[in-house]
Formats: sequence, structure tokens, C-alpha cells
Amino acid sequence: VVDDSDVSHLNILIAEDNVINQLIVQKLLEPWKCKVEFAENGIIAVEKVQKGNYDIIFMDVHMPEMDGYNATQKIRKELPEPLRSIPILAMTASVTQKGMQKCFESGMDDYIYKPFEPAVLKPKLIALTTHKKTSATVTSDPVSSPLTIETGTSAKQAVPETSSAKINLTYLKQVAGDNPAFIIQMIEMFLQNTPSALEEMEQKFKEQNWEDVRNIAHKIKSTYTYVGLSDIHKILANIEKKCQAKENLETVPGMIEEVETLSQAAFVELQKELQKLK
Repeated sequence: VVDDSDVSHLNILIAEDNVINQLIVQKLLEPWKCKVEFAENGIIAVEKVQKGNYDIIFMDVHMPEMDGYNATQKIRKELPEPLRSIPILAMTASVTQKGMQKCFESGMDDYIYKPFEPAVLKPKLIALTTHKKTSATVTSDPVSSPLTIETGTSAKQAVPETSSAKINLTYLKQVAGDNPAFIIQMIEMFLQNTPSALEEMEQKFKEQNWEDVRNIAHKIKSTYTYVGLSDIHKILANIEKKCQAKENLETVPGMIEEVETLSQAAFVELQKELQKLK
């Protein structure tokens, strides 16, 4: 009897520049025993595709050097068969109709929202690698959708809704299973990387470099959902949206200040949690 749910034979390329997101994806795939490789940006992803033998690519939409849209277009238009037909699953934290349409227009086959659930990821993985190209359409995916940016209203949360800086490690515990060392690793990485990212975002704002402010906000917002800080995620998503549109920029400094204030309180909570876990 063939086990249709067995994906252990798959070789997966994950194009993702955020090391915390890399760890999450790797942990989610670990029980399925897939072979996983990483590319830190679109340029590296295209190079790896040319040299490797991958069954599917998980493609982050926003990356430095070359984003996921352009990397996908290069694969689809410039590489020979069968490389140009490798299934590509977009990984995105942006939940808009326009954004999803852009994924498909660039040549991606389907998409999944961060932070995603194994129950949502695996069927997509199986469908894309079994049937190769699929006729995916823009549909709602509420189980794995952290919020709806376009309307500003909350969708069903993959990570429980929180208030202020009260952390919630439910999602990390679900991903970690019986492995507290993974939770410790994730918290330590969050505490190590996030303060410097916030400082950089503040500096880029002072320089009025809106594109860099947008990129930083996008890069770090999904990491906040992993520790249950969906309020901060929403503020960062709003910063990202305003910087991209270059509208109502006078409200951005207040939002950056709010993110920093809430983050400082969250850092204290996470330090306490680390002490408990250790």
C-alpha cells in the first residue's frame, strides 16, 4: 500500500532570508524527514536551482538582493526544462488579494501564510509535488492567516490573539512538541536579533529611507507572531503598508515608538520565560 502522505523522498529548497523563519520551517518539516536546503535571497535560490535537484521551492516573497517574485520569473522564463517547471510555493506574511494575485502572475503555483500550520502546509506540499503544476486560485486561507492587512480586520488567528506585551508561546510549543531546547533556541534568537533590527529601523526612519523601513518591518513582523505578539505584528504591518504607499508617513514615528515600547516589555517577559525553561 502506497502512503500518499509520505513526503520523506522530497528535496525542498527554501528561499528565506530570516533565520528565525528558517528554523521554524525546518522544525515543521523535521517529522516528515524531507531533505531541506536554504537560500538567503532570490539570486542564491536561482543559482541553487540550476545546480541542484529539487522537487519544490518554498519561496519567500520579500528578500534582499532579489525578491521572490523576480526569482520565480527568472526560473520560469530563463531556465530550461524541467527546472522551469519546478513547483513554487510562496511564503508570505501579507494577506491581500493584490499580493496573492502577484504571486500567481510571477509564476508561483500556490501560497501559504506565515506563521503556517503543519495541517495547512502538508496538503499543499503533497498536491504540488504529486500533480506538479496546479490551477491555484486566490482563496482565503484563514487557518494560517495571521491577519488581513487590506481591511485592517482580524482573521482567525494561527497564533492566539494577545494584548500589550503579553507573550504567548502556544505556537512555538506546538511546533516544538516535546523539545524545550527548540523553544529556548527560538527565544534566544529573537532576543539576539530583534533589538538590532529595531535600532536599524529607527535609523532608517531618521534617514527617511522608507523602502528600508518597509523591508525591516516586513522581515521582523512574522517573528513576533511566533511568541504570540500579534499586536506588534499588526503595527509593523501598518508601518510596512504606509511606507510602501508613502502615505500618512507622519504617523510612522509614533508607530515605531509603540513597537519599541511594547518590544522592551516583551523582552523582559521572554527573559523570564527563558529562566523558567532553563
